[in-house]
Amino acid sequence: MHLAAESGRYLAWIFSVARVLFREEPLHTALAIASTVGTRISRVLAFFLPLKVIILVGTDGVPRYFRAFIEPDDKMFWVALFSAGTVVFYVTSLVLDWLSERASRAGSARLLGKTSDARLFRDQEEAADLYQNICGAGGALAFIAVGLVGILVLDGLLFLTIVGLLAGQYVVTTILLRHHVPGHPGGVGAFVERNARQYLEFCASVNFLVTFGVILAGLLYLGMDNIIIAILSMLLSRQIYRSVSRFAQSALKLKAAKTTVNALVFVDRTLQKPPRRDMERFRRLFSRQSRTERARAIAAALPNVTEPAVVDWTDAQPPDVDRVFLWRPESSADSGHHVRERVYPPKKDMPLQQEHYLFSHC
Repeated sequence: MHLAAESGRYLAWIFSVARVLFREEPLHTALAIASTVGTRISRVLAFFLPLKVIILVGTDGVPRYFRAFIEPDDKMFWVALFSAGTVVFYVTSLVLDWLSERASRAGSARLLGKTSDARLFRDQEEAADLYQNICGAGGALAFIAVGLVGILVLDGLLFLTIVGLLAGQYVVTTILLRHHVPGHPGGVGAFVERNARQYLEFCASVNFLVTFGVILAGLLYLGMDNIIIAILSMLLSRQIYRSVSRFAQSALKLKAAKTTVNALVFVDRTLQKPPRRDMERFRRLFSRQSRTERARAIAAALPNVTEPAVVDWTDAQPPDVDRVFLWRPESSADSGHHVRERVYPPKKDMPLQQEHYLFSHC
């Protein structure tokens, strides 16, 4: 799998989806994305202001980086103001999060009324989840852009560090996946595919630790003396990394549900799920013709058999499980069953597990 090509196709598709959403539901879409961005900004400030309160309260007088706008006599007033601001921004983040969910539900309900395949969605929750994932991905991408601009204004070296880390990890992931075939169980690429969420969280943790080291080095060795900017940069970078992880996870979910998203967003398309490659191989391998030929080949290898084998198919017991019996012709010396084959599709693997358990105790 070539990650760059897959990324290009995904971005082209998701931007086409976003264009339709902005055309069909501009208010709800813009509100959901803006609320997502506002939630992240509010969370940064809700974590930032308590640190300022602690610094003010724990320092005699007014720290030098506050003296530009805080007089010593007004110190407690600013402590109260920052404390109140913490509560306000925290409540704001909760309200914006709720507003994003409501806008997604309203927008998805209107889209669901326009689609020709509304009956194929289990309920409105499924459509609302897809709509929220799309808007959440857009909000995460918008916040990443806003956050990087903020980091550039605060600390140019840190901006280059963050961009370099993200670009480097993208290149490493591309190398890990370059020979991977989606669905194939072996290799490093398969491990990354199976554990995508943990892999993204690991990358975000590494990025944050490196960012902390760069900020600390700036304070110790590079002449950075404003601890407030350092704290704000660290909190902002943390939200950027979380947004990158959220965008990547949303991409995986939306790509897996691409046909369903198309049926919801593009009113002229119907929900046609592509056949699974493993099921196609399964049907080919265990088709009646293939199994009959294989059974006859087994019979031909038996000793003292000169006549063609008889192959008999029976009804599925349990349902969806095929059985085939193979025996020698009646004219053979010892007629009777010789081969019995049962074919279980993946969704019927429980009887096999039960059989294995019973035989293991015999």
